[in-house]
Amino acid sequence: MRRLGLFFIVSLLALPSPALAQDDTAQQAAEGFIAALNVRDFQGMAEFFSPDAKGQLLTPVGLTEATGGAEVGEGFRAFFGGASSFGIATSEIEPVGTKLHLFYKFRVVFEDQAYHGEQHVYVGLEDGLIASIDMLCSGIFPVEG
Repeated sequence: MRRLGLFFIVSLLALPSPALAQDDTAQQAAEGFIAALNVRDFQGMAEFFSPDAKGQLLTPVGLTEATGGAEVGEGFRAFFGGASSFGIATSEIEPVGTKLHLFYKFRVVFEDQAYHGEQHVYVGLEDGLIASIDMLCSGIFPVEG
């Protein structure tokens, strides 16, 4: 009987948040953010954020805090804007409680050297827009071969 109860609890925890599951605009905002990043449209990112969105972007260099989509975009420009090429190799979006977890692996080229890395992003949404973003970057690592 204990196993059945534990199975029931684990099953409930695995269900997506009803608020997020019913809100296609949340998914669209997350997909739009990833699409804008993929083409390095840092200004275009702003349309997926609420005007007073709060951002914390943590990289091996340090923490960048931003308010509003334009500042968040500038934070990403600081990381990837100087690259000769950039692309997202794979990405996933999944609900985690009241937030969405965005995960992507990227490849970037600086000064003829290719690197790869990944970022985990948690976004809180309000009215179909990103109201908060917390990003953790793995750093970049040289591509061998």
